[in-house]
Amino acid sequence: MLKYYFKEGEEVFHKDNLEKKLIISRILKESVAFKKGFDEKTGTAIIEKSIRMIGIECHWWELSEALGEKSLRKHKFHSTELIPYEVGIKGKEAIIKWLREYSN
Repeated sequence: MLKYYFKEGEEVFHKDNLEKKLIISRILKESVAFKKGFDEKTGTAIIEKSIRMIGIECHWWELSEALGEKSLRKHKFHSTELIPYEVGIKGKEAIIKWLREYSN
């Protein structure tokens, strides 16, 4: 499996809705700490810190037919749900190939 790194401001599609273009607002991350072992000299735990991605927040404009105006919508997605815009416009075969390579 290959890794694809999304960037803030990048245009994407959700894999279940290839008609609505989304824009990545921000990459959601969290700091984690875990024990890596013990220091034999001092007897203290060796703590390693890391930052991991926990999701991607996207926004898009949606037309409200009842009010007749656009509203800004936001939602958080897992990276495996998103497809880069450049791949999405190439068609179904390109999307299937991309999903096979990048989302598992």
